[in-house]
Amino acid sequence: MLSHKASAACPQGLSMPRTILSELARQNPDVDNSCTKSGANTFATGWPMVDSWTVWQDFNARQLYNLYKDIVDAEWRDPPAVTETTRFDRRIFDEDSLEHNILSKTLLPLVNAALRHARRVLGLDRSFDLDLGRAGRCYYNPSGDGRFSPDWSLCSEKRVASAVAYENLLPGDTKLSRKWHSTYYIDDTAQWRDPMRQVLHYCDKSGVRYGFILTELELAVFRYTREAIGPGIGGGGGGQRPRGQQQLPTGSYRVVSGSSDTSKLSDALQNTSLSSNSYQPTDSGGEYLSVEYRVIPWTNHGDGKRHLTVRLALFYLSMMAGLGPSAIQTEYPSFDSWFCLDNGGFMHNTTGRIEKKLPPNAVVQYLDPATSRPEWVTLEGVQYLTRASVRTLGVDRNQYYYVDEGNNRVYVTKDVDVYDRESEQLGCFDGLAWMGPDEVEKSNKNKKRRKK
Repeated sequence: MLSHKASAACPQGLSMPRTILSELARQNPDVDNSCTKSGANTFATGWPMVDSWTVWQDFNARQLYNLYKDIVDAEWRDPPAVTETTRFDRRIFDEDSLEHNILSKTLLPLVNAALRHARRVLGLDRSFDLDLGRAGRCYYNPSGDGRFSPDWSLCSEKRVASAVAYENLLPGDTKLSRKWHSTYYIDDTAQWRDPMRQVLHYCDKSGVRYGFILTELELAVFRYTREAIGPGIGGGGGGQRPRGQQQLPTGSYRVVSGSSDTSKLSDALQNTSLSSNSYQPTDSGGEYLSVEYRVIPWTNHGDGKRHLTVRLALFYLSMMAGLGPSAIQTEYPSFDSWFCLDNGGFMHNTTGRIEKKLPPNAVVQYLDPATSRPEWVTLEGVQYLTRASVRTLGVDRNQYYYVDEGNNRVYVTKDVDVYDRESEQLGCFDGLAWMGPDEVEKSNKNKKRRKK
């Protein structure tokens, strides 16, 4: 866990310390939507289809607080004041007035300040700052057709699409409640589905799994899943690895915790890329399966441990999208689970947090379960497991394992030679850490010395 800890209760007469959790639980301004008009939503035939939707059970206040409590409970000495709104601001007429008079003016500034404070708590430099704002700073849609450009974007200096544009790590769209509401899936399927298809289109073009719709009455957050296409997806056996694997973006670095010296770990991490040639980028396009969604009412406020507010939900979603694995996949690991890194450390599959050792009772799962399987290559008549495939396997007693045709567990011990395609050399796994040929030779020499 981080070295920052929530302060103990204050003595009587003193105010409680301010935190991200307390500041983002503030009440939103009351919005007067009596001047808005109903009407059909934007529609385009090229948007991906949405077949079904289900409540995103994991996206809840208790679960998210448990994942981020060291950050949201850390003292925040200088949170910005919330901009006051006038009655002219609060009376909205269209999406433009909602976006500029309410969302950009009073809602998002505090969320962005919380994201910057979270970066400071984690001991990362300013290049890791995340910013949730207008999407004009991102790349697509040279035609200028609004049906193909989102309203909102999450951006980072670490993720630049070109010399003049950022990547959009979290696309979002604004709607008026008279045109879209979470209850419309009961009465008007098309009116509910088309805006979701619209955000799904933005996510597909950006290659990210998370998106959102924001109205003056509620926030709806989404996680999208791509349909598995072609043989071998999620199956066993060897051969080529299927397309659609999770990609750890080049130049992106993960959050560090779990040490009494957080700053040293942060410095080390900022000089280490987690990008690996063993990963392949997720393809754009294809059919989609169930959409997971969670709705947060605009009026929610107070106790962020018990229920989400709009600001708090946007903060959590931005942290997940900006610092955690976020590519669209055919299947996702458990929300609170860990992935084994090449150096024997562990990365959290949702937050991107890195630990040297697993927390107690932690679940270990490959970050793309649909592609978890052993794979062999034949060299001079001998079959070897590949290093890349071993890292997708299950973990038990600090060792990788797979299940053979007889339903028996086969452990990949230090005595099992494994082939690394990148270096074209044999090595082995010492527990969960990879040992190349030089390290194996050094280890064998040390054993001989000890025997003498």
